[in-house]
Amino acid sequence: EWSGNIGLYLHVFSHSSVNSLHLHIVDLDHVGPSYEVLQYKNLPLDAVIDVLQAEMRETQPVQRNFVPHKRSNRRGKTVPQS
Repeated sequence: EWSGNIGLYLHVFSHSSVNSLHLHIVDLDHVGPSYEVLQYKNLPLDAVIDVLQAEMRETQPVQRNFVPHKRSNRRGKTVPQS
């Protein structure tokens, strides 16, 4: 059973032996011995989101009365915005 202390880490090519971007889900209350050794590979997902949002704010013009586009899933149902 998983604890409530979960870490989400992206691994990116050139810092990983896998030739693609991939996500690791880690139960931080039960890490193994390789966790500390391979910590340099772990790019926290929250850090990625923060940087992408900051870059979007810097590059997008200020829009007045902006209403975000509603996303929909494959079945056409509206997905709530976060």
